[in-house]
Amino acid sequence: MAIQEIIKDAQDRAEVAAQRAQAAGKAAQASGTKVVDITRKSATKLADVNSKAAKDAYEALLTSAKKAREAGVKDVAAKPVEFLPTEVQDLAIAAYNESVKLLTKTGKDLQKAAKQGVDKVRAELAGAKKVAAKPAAKPAAKKPAARKPAAKKAPAAKATA
Repeated sequence: MAIQEIIKDAQDRAEVAAQRAQAAGKAAQASGTKVVDITRKSATKLADVNSKAAKDAYEALLTSAKKAREAGVKDVAAKPVEFLPTEVQDLAIAAYNESVKLLTKTGKDLQKAAKQGVDKVRAELAGAKKVAAKPAAKPAAKKPAARKPAAKKAPAAKATA
């Protein structure tokens, strides 16, 4: 009987390990999906920011070139600074700053998602029971104070004259 108990125990442990591994795989897949989603959204926003800046810079350069062409070579040679688009530099700096903010936020979001994923996989492999998130405690509603019934007035004493 001891051999049968050992075999049964080994089978039970193997089943538990297989279930935990499957749960860990699902947790890892969910974490990976979240990371890919964060990366996709960030890349899309980054591309939008930089393409808008590039379009605006291109428009400013076209306007400057048109202005220089209309003014003529003599005017451009006499005052070249007046024909340089100054807003292009501002556009490039703004796009750069926005890109830095976006990439910093994305890095933090990815780090958080990866940490949560690793923690979840570890918990699944360890067989930790899932704890339901506790709702935030709400302050107890105060009941209005019960009113005391008005004191009964005693009948007025008759005045004898």
